[in-house]
Amino acid sequence: MNVRSSRRHAVRLRRDRILSKNGELKLEVWESIQKLKLAEQGKEEARKQVLALGKQQKAGPIGTVKGSRANSTIVPDESVNLRLAKILEKVVVKRELVVALANSNVKDMLEVWFTNIKGRGILII
Repeated sequence: MNVRSSRRHAVRLRRDRILSKNGELKLEVWESIQKLKLAEQGKEEARKQVLALGKQQKAGPIGTVKGSRANSTIVPDESVNLRLAKILEKVVVKRELVVALANSNVKDMLEVWFTNIKGRGILII
């Protein structure tokens, strides 16, 4: 009887170790899946940005390459800030947005800039 109980005890210990290791492995698999999802999400965001920017021009000899856009297009990202994304979807025209940020020291210059923008027919909200 003593041999049976010691074997039974050894089997239970082994089972407990295996169950513990199984739990650790399950946690590791779950963490890896989460990391993979985040990586895929980042990859998708990068793909959206590349599509929004359009064809990228390569450098060439002087005078042979046309100028590219100075301003990048706006792509609202709901995963970062849902409220801001909804506002941008309403405000942004052709995925372009002009933003000015200034303090009171340049108020006169800002008024000139604002008047010129208004004169060009750019929508101001």
